[in-house]
Order: sequence, then structure tokens, then C-alpha cells
Amino acid sequence: MLTGQSLPVGGSAAGSGGGGGSQQDNGTNPAQNLTTFILSNEYYTFEGGNRINTTYARFKFPTFERRGSVLFEVPFVYYDFRANLPNTVPIGGLGDIRIQGTYNFWTSPDKRLTAILFGQAFLPTADNAILAKPLPEDSLTVFNLGTGKYVLGGGVGFVYAFAPNFLIATCTSRRSSATRTGRTSAAASGGCLPCMLGKTGCTSCPSSKSSPITSPGTTIFI
Repeated sequence: MLTGQSLPVGGSAAGSGGGGGSQQDNGTNPAQNLTTFILSNEYYTFEGGNRINTTYARFKFPTFERRGSVLFEVPFVYYDFRANLPNTVPIGGLGDIRIQGTYNFWTSPDKRLTAILFGQAFLPTADNAILAKPLPEDSLTVFNLGTGKYVLGGGVGFVYAFAPNFLIATCTSRRSSATRTGRTSAAASGGCLPCMLGKTGCTSCPSSKSSPITSPGTTIFI
């Protein structure tokens, strides 16, 4: 997986607002709430040759005197599942936009350990991609590049900063979802795109639509 570098914009020195260490803010510590623009990329190649390539544009703004933040994440996704469906072509477009809010509710006296509350929402903004080549009669020719659902989640996380560029961040979260009517997703053909490509942790398919998800130990805030 390839990740991008955080680019702080208009940040100030540590000691005002949020915790996460007494070192100078550099935009990489999730407990230090700066105005940042972050560009990153994730690339997965699966056994058999299927591929997922996602580029994320993230905009983060401090709130509550830098004790909190609001994050907007815009993904651009690319799927190539010709290994499983040789009659198709690679497709891509806008994915589901994520909005996340955080709040640093406790900081240790040495300002190295910070406890963070967060809530987030995934909006079904993803494009519908039309496959140029015909699929079998029992399959769809249009795929939604996201989940096709509203997904809400929240949880608590902890950040411990050993040094400005060496920290540990972990959290536990819970999510639930509701399907948006009038949108077509790949789940209608028996499985979503991540499932077709062998990616685990899918929440799009019909069997998971009413099941809340608990994800301990997963770092999902920036």
C-alpha cells in the first residue's frame, strides 16, 4: 500500500489546543488538529490479477480551539476485475464521500497520550460505472462504485506519541447502515466489487445490510 504525506496548512506550534505530544506539530499526529490537505493512494493486487486502486483527497479543519477536527474524504476508485470477469473492462470514478468529526476529550499530563472520540458518516455519492462489454444475461451492466448506502459510525481511539514521527494510534468503532433507494450497486448481482476482487471486510452485500459492524484495533482517523 502506498500512502501520501500530510501537508499542514497554516498550522501553529504545539501547546495550544489538542494533545498528542509536546513536539512541534507536523501534520502526521491524529491528536494534533491542524488545517491539512492530505493526498494518498492505496493499491491492491489480488491473487489471479484483480486490482483495486484508490486515491484519497482529505481535507481536515480544526474545531473547538484545536481540541477537535472535521475531516472530509473524497475517494476516487479504480477497479479491474477482468481476472474474474474477462468480458468486462476496468472502471473507475468517484467513491463514497466520508465526513468525520473528532474530539480530544483527555490528554495525559506529559501530553503524549491522548484519548479521542470520533463519529463519521459515509454518503452514497459514488458514481455508477457502465461496462463497455456485455456481461452474461444474469448479471448487471452498471455497477455502483461504493456501497450504495448511508453508513454511520463512531468510537473511541488512543494516540501515544513517542516522538514527532513515531507514534501508535488505535481505536475501536461500530457502524450501521441504511440503503439509499433508487441506486444500483453490484450487490444486486450477488456480490459487490470488493467481494468480486477478493477483498475482505465487505459491508455492501445483501447479507450484511442490517448487521452492525464492530471493528476493534483499526486506525481510521488521520
